[in-house]
Amino acid sequence: MKLVHSDYAFQIEFQEGIVQKLILEAPALMSEFIIDLKKQMNDEEGKWVLSHNGEILEISDNCELITSIFDLEINQRKMLNALYDELADEINDTELLIEWKAVNSNLEGILNQAIEGTGYAISYGELTLKDLFKAIDLKFQEVEEGYVDYLLEYLQMMSEVRKIHVFIIVNLTSFLTETEMEYLYEQVSYKKYMLLLVDTQNVRVNERMERTIVVDKDYCVIDASMS
Repeated sequence: MKLVHSDYAFQIEFQEGIVQKLILEAPALMSEFIIDLKKQMNDEEGKWVLSHNGEILEISDNCELITSIFDLEINQRKMLNALYDELADEINDTELLIEWKAVNSNLEGILNQAIEGTGYAISYGELTLKDLFKAIDLKFQEVEEGYVDYLLEYLQMMSEVRKIHVFIIVNLTSFLTETEMEYLYEQVSYKKYMLLLVDTQNVRVNERMERTIVVDKDYCVIDASMS
């Protein structure tokens, strides 16, 4: 899988066990790149292109952009929608469907009796599985852990539930210690996540596991991995 920018000659090629790093020394360029990525995460036009074996992929369907590790929300709308779809498929495609139809019929009977008791003319729609999930506030249990473990839990849930392939994290080295970064590298490699760290400074953690591209203050592209 590859990620490129139409205005620059660098190519980010994701490889198993390698953490990709993009160092942007000019603050204006950092802002431009991140704003553009955020637009594309919302299905708007942008200059980033993600591809796999020559096929262009939708960035919003395959990437997760994390601009702050302190604002992660596992129970966000897209995650819950994916969870609801998976649970609905599990019920509709198995013998659980028979039980759900029986429960739904019983609920309908109770509701009809209650309506008759009021004497009002009342109508209602069909109760779908997604309606039920929302009504009972069905969501993921969030384990209270340190922010590094929570970040890893977030990556895992995104990968398993939403089938996200590429994770892009901004300025991570500003908030994690070297030991925490090494632990993150180990876990990312073990889980086979595709990770791109976008930063303003080149903090070396484990050069054996890093491939680093620098766009300096003069907007020159340097493959720092070759130095």
